[in-house]
Amino acid sequence: MTRKKERLKDIDNKIDVLTSEQLKLNAKIHNLEVKRQKMMAKNLENTLGSGQRNRRMDMFNRSISLSARAPRSNDLNPAHKRLVVNMMLQGKKIQAIKLVRDRTGYGLIEAKAYVEDLML
Repeated sequence: MTRKKERLKDIDNKIDVLTSEQLKLNAKIHNLEVKRQKMMAKNLENTLGSGQRNRRMDMFNRSISLSARAPRSNDLNPAHKRLVVNMMLQGKKIQAIKLVRDRTGYGLIEAKAYVEDLML
């Protein structure tokens, strides 16, 4: 019986490591996307005349801000739900909320409520 518990702990630890690595990669991808969009905006600014520049830049900036906060799916898959529950049982509430925010696109309050509802 203890061997099974050890294997489950090892699996949980591996999931934690993979999840944190995935969160770091997602942050890097987001930063690269923001840099790419800024470069596109700069190129657009350089190619347009001053009269059209402001109007087109406003439209471009609005589209960037909307795409940057596009929510993902509004629910977690069962594996991530188990991971969130395990995090909560280990006392890692903040990491669980971060995971929910990253996976669902929820804000802080919605993610906190989601995590607390899972524990009921």
